[in-house]
Amino acid sequence: MTRRRGARLVGLVNPIGLTPAFVIPIFRYGNSNELLVQVIGGDGLVKAFQQIEIHDLPLHEIPERTVITSGDLSLWAFEFAPSDYAVGAQAAISKTLAGRRNELRRHPLLDLQVLRFRGMRSEVASALTLANQHIHEMSPPSAELWRELVVIPPLVRRAILHDYKGRKGLINEKSLQNIDVIVRGNLVSVVAPANIEQVLATRKTLPATIEHELGGIAAAFGLMPYVFSGFNRPAESRSERARAKPDLDGGRSEHAHLLLRTARHFKSRGRFPEAIEAATRALQIFESIVDAEELGEIAADTKFLLGELAIAVGQLSEARKHFEDTALAYQRLSHGGAKVLESEFRAAQVTIRQGHFDEALKTLQAHILPHLAALRIRPLEAEALGEIGEVLMAQKKFAEALDVFQHHQLPIYRELKDENSTVMTLGRIAAALVSMGRINDADKVLNSKAMDSWSSL
Repeated sequence: MTRRRGARLVGLVNPIGLTPAFVIPIFRYGNSNELLVQVIGGDGLVKAFQQIEIHDLPLHEIPERTVITSGDLSLWAFEFAPSDYAVGAQAAISKTLAGRRNELRRHPLLDLQVLRFRGMRSEVASALTLANQHIHEMSPPSAELWRELVVIPPLVRRAILHDYKGRKGLINEKSLQNIDVIVRGNLVSVVAPANIEQVLATRKTLPATIEHELGGIAAAFGLMPYVFSGFNRPAESRSERARAKPDLDGGRSEHAHLLLRTARHFKSRGRFPEAIEAATRALQIFESIVDAEELGEIAADTKFLLGELAIAVGQLSEARKHFEDTALAYQRLSHGGAKVLESEFRAAQVTIRQGHFDEALKTLQAHILPHLAALRIRPLEAEALGEIGEVLMAQKKFAEALDVFQHHQLPIYRELKDENSTVMTLGRIAAALVSMGRINDADKVLNSKAMDSWSSL
């Protein structure tokens, strides 16, 4: 019998940097330097371990040294405050969270997340009311978007799965992710692939099941009861699409734009997992609307956003792929030259973070930098020069790095009158001089008049 390899718990990562919050348990195999996360199945067991790159996210090392293997119960973690955390199986964490419920009531959205984690469906409605009030006080439009894009779709998908229970076929947890839910006022409609719609359309009890599932939610929000208005089928031909505008594809484009705005809102709040989910759904819709040329750039913008979000959660391989895909998407647009270069540059930055210095340096020097200079995209050109210099520093090519910082990057920032970046570049020059043993020269740079502004930055 093959012995399964155990992974050792080594610490926790808090992707949003705020507490209280659910945090990510981090593992290692033996003495390996690779950091791992659990891949958790629907049964709550560990299916496998997957490598993760946390980059500049701090790893909070903990004394627990639990070892688990695939097939074991997954571990969860919650951080109440720095150095105040709980790690364990879902049942154990649920018990801890129940005992400290009063601490979480000041955070309505987190409290709602905790109740769902604990499976306390009877308390969710009241928590939804408080969460809705909390968001509405900050921004009424955000509260509406939250209800329509975050709260209702999962409930509709759950109702569909419940109505279909006990039957084998297309409807399962995975296929439900291909179903979109559109809310207009108190009308709820579903957009599904044709094969899934054909199956669902035969379920006579489905409308009542969905409306029952949403009944408590409407009451919690003080709204009229939601009504299932059927399937919102995309137009099938160019002529039908033309007649359907501006309601392109039965509102799917509008729905995707709402998802994209929601993703950007979550990103601005540091809620990266939710932002990734919303942006991914938006991209799937944009890309499914064939022949919609006007959506080409917004779809590419969405891919770029996903690249930024992947970096934020330490998923560097995914980030690089997103940026590379974005560059290809912009290349297909006649006006996408500058955006192509920015996407290629961001991909190169990720390549540097992955430690592939030679590959990144070749791309930056031979391709990206000459094109940025030719198009006079000066801020991005200066940023690219900074990346080149940092790679040369990492490779201990200090004289070459000094030349890049001093004779190429610094003049651009002075030309742009960017005081902050000028001072930062002088700091890089000083670091290069110190690495070359030229301490006196570095001291002169650090004490130059240009550095006097440092204290005000």
